Amino acid sequence: MGAFRDWIHIIISEDKRKSLSVDKDLRIIYVYEGKAHLSLNGASLTLRTDDFYVINSGEAAEYYMEHSGFAGIIQLKYAFAEEYLDLQRYYIVCSSLKEHGVGEERIGVYLRSIFSNGMNRDPAGEALLFSDVYRLLYLMRENCRVKKETAGPDADSDKQQMIRFIQNYIYENYNERISLEDLSRKTFFSIAYLSKFIKKNFGKNYSELLQDIRLEHALADLEETDLNITAIAMENGFASPVAFTKAFQERYSMTPSKYRSKLTRDNEAAEKAAENKNSPDPRLVKIIKNRSHGEDLYTVNSRELHAKASDARSFTRFWNRMVNGGSAHELMRADLQNHLLLLKDELGIEYVRLWDIYSPEMMLFKKNAQRNYNFTRLDTVIDFLVKNKLHPYIELGPKPNILLRSAHSYLKAERRERIAENPEHYGEFLEQLARHYVRRYGEEEVEKWYFELWMETDSSDLDEYIYVFHTLQMHLKSVSPGLRLGGIGESGETSVPLANVVKQWSKQKQSPDFFTFYSYPYETMTVTIPFELRTPENSRRVLAANFVEKNAAERCSLIRDSGFRDQEIHISEWNSTISNRNLINDSIYKGAYVVRSLLAMLGKVDMAGYWFASDLFTEYYDTQHLLDGSGGLISKDGIRKPAFYGLSFFNRLLPDLLASSEDAIITANTRNSYSIVCHNYRHPEYYYFAVDEDKIKIDEYDRYFDNEQRTFHFVISGVKNGTYQVKTRVVDSHHGSVQDEWRRMGLTDNLNEQDIEYLRRICVPHITIETLEVTDGTIDIQSILEANAIQHIHIYLLT
Repeated sequence: MGAFRDWIHIIISEDKRKSLSVDKDLRIIYVYEGKAHLSLNGASLTLRTDDFYVINSGEAAEYYMEHSGFAGIIQLKYAFAEEYLDLQRYYIVCSSLKEHGVGEERIGVYLRSIFSNGMNRDPAGEALLFSDVYRLLYLMRENCRVKKETAGPDADSDKQQMIRFIQNYIYENYNERISLEDLSRKTFFSIAYLSKFIKKNFGKNYSELLQDIRLEHALADLEETDLNITAIAMENGFASPVAFTKAFQERYSMTPSKYRSKLTRDNEAAEKAAENKNSPDPRLVKIIKNRSHGEDLYTVNSRELHAKASDARSFTRFWNRMVNGGSAHELMRADLQNHLLLLKDELGIEYVRLWDIYSPEMMLFKKNAQRNYNFTRLDTVIDFLVKNKLHPYIELGPKPNILLRSAHSYLKAERRERIAENPEHYGEFLEQLARHYVRRYGEEEVEKWYFELWMETDSSDLDEYIYVFHTLQMHLKSVSPGLRLGGIGESGETSVPLANVVKQWSKQKQSPDFFTFYSYPYETMTVTIPFELRTPENSRRVLAANFVEKNAAERCSLIRDSGFRDQEIHISEWNSTISNRNLINDSIYKGAYVVRSLLAMLGKVDMAGYWFASDLFTEYYDTQHLLDGSGGLISKDGIRKPAFYGLSFFNRLLPDLLASSEDAIITANTRNSYSIVCHNYRHPEYYYFAVDEDKIKIDEYDRYFDNEQRTFHFVISGVKNGTYQVKTRVVDSHHGSVQDEWRRMGLTDNLNEQDIEYLRRICVPHITIETLEVTDGTIDIQSILEANAIQHIHIYLLT
């Protein structure tokens, strides 16, 4: 057995149930066949064929197979994994279950290859195993490491945070002379409270917990190194070799020296037994061979979607109904209005969402004055929208005017005062506003509008919100029963969870006319942290790739299951980031993110408003470059960005849905025409999450994403035979990407109007046109997309 085999253990078993006790080593469970139920850290997960999950150092787990099948365990020795992954400072968050971390497809390839080559004992198999393990370590290092929290938990942290902090602190400092007093200073809890907490939640006192961890590390040193007993004692925090020997003997009923001798004899016996062991289960050998045969990264990145022309069904075109335009005073700008008209003409936008109507610039009311309102400036905004057949979607809450650099820093933050002292006065204001616009535009027009009441993030009074909402709703409907008010504008920062609001609303006689929530990939804050106190560690960015799917599915199910069957559901704001200085906002990644997200929302929501229309909305003192990482669909110079083309491609879909997946959609009409949209979305690698969003660098873009292509195969059966034309549009790093064109210009800021116009003209999708003869009633098309590219394919019958 080569030395390398000492660092990795590979086991595949048909055990119905298996316990994986607390271990220092890094372990990966992989289900080769069947279904395994995994219990870990109090959670229950289901792993199916080809699923995998990483169990971190110091974690205990248990799994059982639901039916007969095979599950494998790859165990990487701590000292070996620590050298490459820095396990003292990082967790490994990696799973094929996307909601539980970075779902990394390539890792599955190497895991299967490791199992296959692990069974092969010849020198070639040994070399391949060596290669696979190091490639696996590389992928985990680049994609799956999450830094352990080093700051002490605050008074509002929950029990699990405290338990994890204590574990981390002891694991990182076990070899030093650390005391309960030291830990007390780190956590800001008294020694007495901390002592009781540890005893209650760990089942042992602090000294016993510390000694157990020291013994775990010492045991690993005995097994994996040639260090003498004295060195092992000193390096693991024991006061002396005598103290180490005594503690070890009490735990393992033998001295460290005898344990090491026994281990040597056991290893020699195991090697001898392995040489004489019969061949493994033939079925297992066949499964492993078939699973690994001829597999490479290109086959993993291939996708197929089959459809039948006869399976046509209608679907809701939700993506282009509304866009977030900006605060009311910003919408008075002529250049921003021109951008909105461009979106109306090219995307078919129907509604423009606006907010901050109470800003001083709008001069709507004067503090401490009588309840007289000046609608003149707001009329300027609404007149523009109505004149151009765009409907207002008005957010009524006192939303602060915040321009964020990252999740924990901002360029500006302006709080807004409430327009009224109490709900009745608030309702009277809304009634006056509604009557004013009904007189100005007519009841039929205003009944098409949406009014939304955002729930203030720092509010924790649910009863007050619902009372205010009902009061506003009553006043609004006194003007016309057809006027619509919805809420709650719920986001990850809303103090009261949507579930609580929906549950409370289901008990009321009055209910909202529509529901709203936001979709940004950040974890919900149990306690809202003021922006000035936020750090990269507590900003809670979500690593999981399937946030949009999970967020939309959970919230829509919650609303429908609570009895609200008729109300529309709107995602009134959505984007991949809340940062207005994140340079991937300008990249081809955003086009792929838009297409992937729209596919995830399909069939769940009635309206989804992209945040936001134009980069003009986030202009500030620092926006002197061509691109500044703002989240608009259009740059401030009117150049369409890849995110725009994500919506534009969806806009080219036809009325009838034939088939869809998380990667593609096929639609049709009754005139033998077919439209396909697909993407090669690549989820950001961990390096992206390890830096602040406003610190993203264009020249490090390749570090944030892998560059693997994806092959698509589309088959539509039951079509009419004849000659079809196939028109393909692609946006990738060479076509339709203003950021990549600017990079090729050297990122210069010395651009004149002719240069800007040149970029407007060339930053468009690449178009190819071919003909296709169909003789067997089947359209069969293949294409290859580069990383984060998007594609639209239009197939229509010529003869």
